[in-house]
Amino acid sequence: MPWITAAILGGGALVLAGLFVLVIRPAHHRHASVPKAAGLTASEQQAVDAGAKQIVNILTFARTSFEADYARTLAGATGALRADLEKQKPTLLAQMSKGKFDLQGTVSNSAFEEINGDNSLVLVTAQGYKLPAGGQRTLASTARFEVTMAKVGGKWLASNLQSVGLI
Repeated sequence: MPWITAAILGGGALVLAGLFVLVIRPAHHRHASVPKAAGLTASEQQAVDAGAKQIVNILTFARTSFEADYARTLAGATGALRADLEKQKPTLLAQMSKGKFDLQGTVSNSAFEEINGDNSLVLVTAQGYKLPAGGQRTLASTARFEVTMAKVGGKWLASNLQSVGLI
């Protein structure tokens, strides 16, 4: 699915040439700056928060904790998105190991778009950074995603991801 490749790799495409880029260790401070939207129901806000967290998970991976990072990413996904992520795992680790770099994602904005039954659409603006071994973090991409969040077993999981471009 080309939209996933374009969306995830973004700036990592410079090095990974179209690979689906995912990154490591989401921390609370990465989400702390994203303000809560006014007027949302608790369920809508949960979908927005889960969507923002999943984008950070998809864009954040370290070579030293790759298995745990990938497990966290897969735990927040379902359906076709999860299947796509599973396929990208070996390629991503090989590229990160060969290039001796880690990946880090941050979310600058997130918003609720709409809800339809057990699915919500969430907009997320994110930045992807490349962290070379012993080097300085550099911005690799900025992207805006429309994330379909599905309520599965009482938990919001990402089921679809589409790059919607920047305005």
